[in-house]
Amino acid sequence: MPRPFHIAFRIGLSLCIVLALMLHVSGFYPLALVNRLEQFAYDVRLRFTLPGGMDSRIVIADIDEQSLLREAFYSTNIRSGCWLLTWCFPSRSAIPH
Repeated sequence: MPRPFHIAFRIGLSLCIVLALMLHVSGFYPLALVNRLEQFAYDVRLRFTLPGGMDSRIVIADIDEQSLLREAFYSTNIRSGCWLLTWCFPSRSAIPH
């Protein structure tokens, strides 16, 4: 029969883990480890459920808003947008002459 200290320790540890996960889910205290595990699980699930495997033609570029504003992507400056496409796809020329 477990001693009372062990039972209290197990209950306390379980409550701490549940509290940490609740704070993470609510957004008050995001945990980097949980985020990485969620992203890894999503990638694994996506790889197993893709019909025909991964498509090498698809590229996902994660660009933050500060970089977009710095490069004037939303303005009328077409050259910045073309530079971005050329940087992402170096085998194709996207800059107009």
